[in-house]
Amino acid sequence: MATAEPVPPIEVLTRLDADAWAQLLVATRRALEARGARTDPEREVLTTSTGRLVAGSGRQRAMTVLAGDAELWGHVRADPTAATAVKRVTAAMAARVDRSASEGVGSTGAADPADVGRAKLRARRAREERDAWQRRAEGAEARVGRLESEAASVQARLREVEEQLAAAQAQLAAQVEEQTRAVERERRRRDGEIAKLEEQLRTARAALEEQRQAARQAARRRQAPPREEVAATTRRGEPDPEEDRTTRLVPGRPSRLPDGVAAGTTDAASLLLHPGRKVLIDGYNVTRQHRSHLDLETQRNWLVQLLATGVAMRRIRPVVVFDGEQAGGSRAGVGTREVEVRFTSSGITADDELVFAVEATDEPVVVVTDDRELIDRVRAGGADVLSTVSFLGAVSSAPS
Repeated sequence: MATAEPVPPIEVLTRLDADAWAQLLVATRRALEARGARTDPEREVLTTSTGRLVAGSGRQRAMTVLAGDAELWGHVRADPTAATAVKRVTAAMAARVDRSASEGVGSTGAADPADVGRAKLRARRAREERDAWQRRAEGAEARVGRLESEAASVQARLREVEEQLAAAQAQLAAQVEEQTRAVERERRRRDGEIAKLEEQLRTARAALEEQRQAARQAARRRQAPPREEVAATTRRGEPDPEEDRTTRLVPGRPSRLPDGVAAGTTDAASLLLHPGRKVLIDGYNVTRQHRSHLDLETQRNWLVQLLATGVAMRRIRPVVVFDGEQAGGSRAGVGTREVEVRFTSSGITADDELVFAVEATDEPVVVVTDDRELIDRVRAGGADVLSTVSFLGAVSSAPS
C-alpha cells in the first residue's frame, strides 16, 4: 500500500470536531483488528471502550498511535467510512504546509501580534469554558451529595416506619389472641350454664312426669272395679279381652308387635293403645290434616273431644301438645279431666316438647304424628309411633 503521504500530526488531529474524530477512531480500531496490534498502546486502543477514546487522555493516546504509524494511517485513508474525516485531515495538513511555507518566505522569525492576540483569546476562552464546566461539575457533585443525604434520611425514616408497623402488627396479633381466648372462655362458661339448665329442666320434667303418673295411677285405682268382681270373672272362666290384647305385645321401648300384625295398621294401633298407655299427640299436625277447614279453636275442641272418646273406649292417657305463641301451659276451657292439653312456651316448638316428654319418662309411650323429622327424633328415644290415620281409626269408628 502506498504511504507517500505523511501521517497527520497530533495538532491537526486535535482540531478535528467530534464527528470527524469518531470516523477516524472507528477506522483506526478496524485497521488494528485487521492488521493486529503490535504494541501496548495499540492493544490499549483496541481494548479500551470507544466512549473513553473520544475525548480526554483516551483520545490523546489514540491520536499518538495514529500519528506515529504511517502504515496504519494508510489503512485508515483506504477505509471508505472515514472518507470525510480523511479529507478534512488532508486539507488541514495542506493548509498547514502552505502556512509554514509563507511564514518561511516573508517572516523574519518574529511572531505576528495578531496571531498572538488570537491565541491568547482562544486560551482565555478555553480557560473560561473549563472553569464553567468545573463549576457545573461541582454543582452536580453538590446535588448528588444532597440527594444521597436525602436518600439516607428517607431510608432511615422507612426503617423507622417498618419497625413501628411491625410493633403495631405484633400488638394487634396479641390483642386478637387475647380476645379470642376471652371469647372461648365465655363460650365455655355459657355452654356450662346451658348444660346445667338443660339438666335441671330434664330433672324437673322427670319429676313432674312422675307426679303426673302417680296421680293417674291413684285415679285408676279409685275407678277400677272391685277385686271381688275381677275374681268372680276369673272364676267363671271368662277371658279379659283387654288383657288378651295387651299380652300379645312384647314389652319394651319401643314395643314389639306380635307376628302377623303389620305396623301402621289399625290392628297395630289397637294393640299399642291398650289401657294405661301414655299417648302423646302432635296436635296441629293431626287437626290441620283432618280438620283444616275449621278455625284453630274449633280444631282443638274437635281433637280433645275425639281423645275423650278414646279414653272412654280404650282407657288410654292422652297428652296433646299445641304450639303456643302467646303463653305456655294449659289454657282454660280446652282440656278435660281425661285429656291433658299443653301449649308450648315461647321459643319452644311442639316437636321439642314432645321429644322432651319422651325423654322424661322410662315407661312405654306412643307418639301420634305424620311429621317425618319428629318421627325420627322420638323413635331415637324409644317411642312407638302411630300415623294420624291409624290413630283416628283406632279411637273412633271412622278416621274422619
